Amino acid sequence: MQKLDSRLRTALKYLRKDRTLLDIGTDHAYLPIYAVENGFSSGAIASDINEGPTERARKNVAECGLSEKIKVIRADGLCGLDAYVQGEIDIAIFGMGGELIAHILDASPWIKKIGNRFILQPMTAADDLRKYLAKNGFSIIEETLSEQSGKLYVTLCCEYTGKAEEISEAEALLGKYNIENNSESPIFKKMLARTVKGLEIRINGLQSAGKDASFEQTVLSAIQTYEVKNENH
Repeated sequence: MQKLDSRLRTALKYLRKDRTLLDIGTDHAYLPIYAVENGFSSGAIASDINEGPTERARKNVAECGLSEKIKVIRADGLCGLDAYVQGEIDIAIFGMGGELIAHILDASPWIKKIGNRFILQPMTAADDLRKYLAKNGFSIIEETLSEQSGKLYVTLCCEYTGKAEEISEAEALLGKYNIENNSESPIFKKMLARTVKGLEIRINGLQSAGKDASFEQTVLSAIQTYEVKNENH
């Protein structure tokens, strides 16, 4: 039976057992194998853009006896995968930067259907991804924070609504859901501290170069209000 690390396990609670999982950038196909073996998904498509990971995934799926339930396809993001799916689907994209995830979603308009669910874990630029989702009709319904080997991760669960949403810079950086529901989490507090430190470094750099840092200072002030709230609890 396939095992999952804590980072990948954050996807499980968002999977729907009667839906097909599309795992983009699957690498070893660990997530789809575990999801199908344990009844989190009815079937899966494991895809990767590179031949090496695709072959590793195909081998692992075969060794687990799941070749009839998990299709392994070499594909560029989500392009062309609509030919293999019907009905509502769960799409997981882990292990990529937020900008690349946004690009993958944007390059395949066929995924923009009511009822499709998106489980996304940006390794970098989570703020850029949140902005893209808000602008393009993807509503974030929950976020899960996790930590592995000293690294902090955020997993976004989104559903397509087609309705654009407003999002502030602070909400893009920290996540509106996290601000409202995860503010007591030790991981959120670490994320908050790192975000403040990053902004302070950027402001100092801009000021040292004689550049305007008023925008960054405004964002920092907004974020620091959450530090104050945490201290008062």
